[in-house]
Amino acid sequence: MLFITQKIKEIIDKKNISQNELAKRANYDHGAFGSFIRGERPFPDEAIEKIAPILEVTKEEIQGWILADKYPKETIELAIKAKKELPLQDNTHCHSERSEESQRSFDAQDDTHCHCEPPKEAWQSNNSSNKNNDIESEKRSFAQDDKRLILTTKIDSILQEKGISRTALSKQINYSQGKLNEMIIGKEPMSSLVISKIAPILNVSENQIKSWVLADKYSLTALEEAVKILNSECK
Repeated sequence: MLFITQKIKEIIDKKNISQNELAKRANYDHGAFGSFIRGERPFPDEAIEKIAPILEVTKEEIQGWILADKYPKETIELAIKAKKELPLQDNTHCHSERSEESQRSFDAQDDTHCHCEPPKEAWQSNNSSNKNNDIESEKRSFAQDDKRLILTTKIDSILQEKGISRTALSKQINYSQGKLNEMIIGKEPMSSLVISKIAPILNVSENQIKSWVLADKYSLTALEEAVKILNSECK
C-alpha cells in the first residue's frame, strides 16, 4: 500500500469519515479522488490544499507522503542538501530601490547572498570566438534573471566551470536550444531523456539532477517529512 493511501486511510478511519465523504468535502468526484489516493493519477495541489484542513495535517505533510511513494530516499536527501546549500531567494529587489551610488557600491562587493549575477571568474574564455559570444550573451541574460532556481544555478555553474554555453550543450545532445533552455530555467518540466543526456556531460548523476528539480518544487519541510516516512518504514 502506498504511503499516501495508508496515511489518508488511517486518518479518515480515526475521524470516522469515508473516502466518499472526504471527496465530497473537497468538491471532487469520488472516482477521480480515489485515483489520486491510489497513486493512479498525480495529486493536484488544489486537492491537497482542500483536504489538508479536513485531515488536520499540513500541505507539506501530504506532499511528503507523495514524495516518499515516488522517489528513493537518496534522491530526496540530495534535494535536502541542495536546498540547504542554495536556498531559493527572492532577489527581485537586488537591483531595485537603491540609489545609483549605493548600487555601484553594492555591485563592487563580493556578495555571496545575491545570485542575480554569476561570479565573473566562472566565465572563462576559450579558443572559440563563437563559444565566447554564446557565453557572454548568456551571461547578460543571467544578469537580468533576478530569481534563479537551484536547477538553473547548479547547471549554469557547472557549464561555466567547463566553459560550455547552453547553446553548445544543446548541440552536444542534439536537442532544441529553446526547449532545453525552457527546461533549465524551470518553465518546462525537465524530461528523463534530457536528464540522461546532459548528466554525463555535466559529470553528475541523473539522480543529482532530479534532486535539484525536487529542491525547487518542494519545501524543505515536505522533503524532510518524506525522509522521516521512509526512515520509519525501514525500522
